[in-house]
Amino acid sequence: MLLQVPPAHADEVIAAAGSKGARVEVIGEVTADDKAIFEYNGETVAVIPNKPSAEIMSELEAFKAERQHPPAVMSAHYLYRQVNMP
Repeated sequence: MLLQVPPAHADEVIAAAGSKGARVEVIGEVTADDKAIFEYNGETVAVIPNKPSAEIMSELEAFKAERQHPPAVMSAHYLYRQVNMP
């Protein structure tokens, strides 16, 4: 389980979870940066953008448009996207 807790409440949450036998670790912090940076043993292992790329946004807009106005005769592409939707 992963929890996002304000720093002011971290000690309280850690104590509460620990009192129930849960293993609790602080694994990061939320910042105002536009990406998530993952570190392990002091080394950066992944940097992931927190906002979708222009390509993904374009695909999302097309998907929304298809959902609002489905074609009268569905194309194979449309059906594939409906079935393989996340």
